[in-house]
Amino acid sequence: MKKLTCPTCGAEVKQAGGEYPVTFPFCSDRCRNVDLNGWFTEAYSVPVETNRVVEQAMDEINQKRSDPKSSDGTPFLN
Repeated sequence: MKKLTCPTCGAEVKQAGGEYPVTFPFCSDRCRNVDLNGWFTEAYSVPVETNRVVEQAMDEINQKRSDPKSSDGTPFLN
């Protein structure tokens, strides 16, 4: 059987009575919470590809933000 290790601390995750702990794949609540905190603080992220249309829209927004008045003469709100 393959040895399973905790992704946070590297400790072996052991089965008790043929079942994994409720904290699986982590070895403990602490390691599970350390991992969750990584997601909350954005230490981890899922890579996302932006397409050309989204990039153009973001460029337009950034351009309006740098210009105190938008193209129709009304102030752009940040």
